[in-house]
Amino acid sequence: MVGSKMSKKRSEEYLRQRENSFNLSGVHQERLPQYNALLDRNLRHHFESRPLQSHLNDLGLIDQRGRIVDLDKQKSKLFIIDQEFKLAEEAERKKQREEEELRRRVQMKRHDALHDARQREKLQQLKEEKKIAREIVEAVETSTAVAPASAGETALSEMNAAFASCLSLVCPPIQYPPHCRFNPVRDAADTAEIEIRLEEFFLHAKQLEQLFLTDAAEMLAAVSLESTNGTENDANVEDLSEKTGGRQQQSELELEILNLEAELAEKNDLVEKYTEVVRGWEGKFKRLDHRMSPDRE
Repeated sequence: MVGSKMSKKRSEEYLRQRENSFNLSGVHQERLPQYNALLDRNLRHHFESRPLQSHLNDLGLIDQRGRIVDLDKQKSKLFIIDQEFKLAEEAERKKQREEEELRRRVQMKRHDALHDARQREKLQQLKEEKKIAREIVEAVETSTAVAPASAGETALSEMNAAFASCLSLVCPPIQYPPHCRFNPVRDAADTAEIEIRLEEFFLHAKQLEQLFLTDAAEMLAAVSLESTNGTENDANVEDLSEKTGGRQQQSELELEILNLEAELAEKNDLVEKYTEVVRGWEGKFKRLDHRMSPDRE
């Protein structure tokens, strides 16, 4: 056991000495020649294929006649070719940038044109609404200047006053900048007040319509009664002058009824027109209330 350990140590020491004594400093070392596969004659048949030669020509390793290009001798030509490639790539990138810039400018012009058209449309709509409001205010002023002579005119003046008070909040005489969104109502209190005034306006409109209908019915009844009385009197009276006077009075009453019906139709058209405007503003206020509601947050 001890002898085997000693022999193992001796063998390790012997191998270490041999390894340390190994040295090639006295041997002449030559550089291996650089290998070029294009110059290898054994690969001549391999490089004679046309697809491979076209590929090598594209890479710049051989010319069009099949001669090998020495890269060390053709450095200047390669540099020129490289510069041409770089210039071509730079020109292509510049062209792409110009096309993108042109496309961006055209798109910006389209967006600006759409934005200007929307702004003009909103401004025109505001002008029309303010014009309607001014017409209503002028009508209210003229109606208040002349003393009301009947219940229908009183109801009409009350309806105009209620609608004008509603429009004083809806269309205030404030010139907002073009870039600001038209939003005159700032809190829920104004919205509630506008709703109350709208209800008052529609109530006056219904009362006015009922008054016009009752007035028209009374006028028709009076005309029919007077016509019957006129026929009885014509039967008893033999004077032709009285007959012509009754007929003239009847024609005047019929003309007055037609005028009242035309005025009633105009008032109904006016009420329908302003009702559509008010309903449009009601929709705007509902959307505003929806945006201002805390449940949405």
